[in-house]
Amino acid sequence: MNMVCQAMIAGDIHAWERKNLQNQRFTRLQNLVMKGYQKTKNIKHRITEKFQEHEKKIQEVDLKIGYEINKRVAEILREHEKSAKRVSESLEKLDVKIDKRKTEIQ
Repeated sequence: MNMVCQAMIAGDIHAWERKNLQNQRFTRLQNLVMKGYQKTKNIKHRITEKFQEHEKKIQEVDLKIGYEINKRVAEILREHEKSAKRVSESLEKLDVKIDKRKTEIQ
């Protein structure tokens, strides 16, 4: 009977050791998965930060380009207004000359 008890105890110890090894493997795998998850989460966070930085830079450049375009359009409009004013003045002078010639002819 003593040997049977020892065999049962040895079997229980062996089963416990196997279970313990399985738990250790599971814990190790679980830790690896958590590390991988954390790395992925950190990478995602860094990508999000970089994306936001680039988005901010794009908006700044967009505003700058918009400002420069508006500035240039305003300059062109002023130049056209000056040109139109000169043309108008020239036409008025021509009208005056034409009127003088008409009066001279009559």
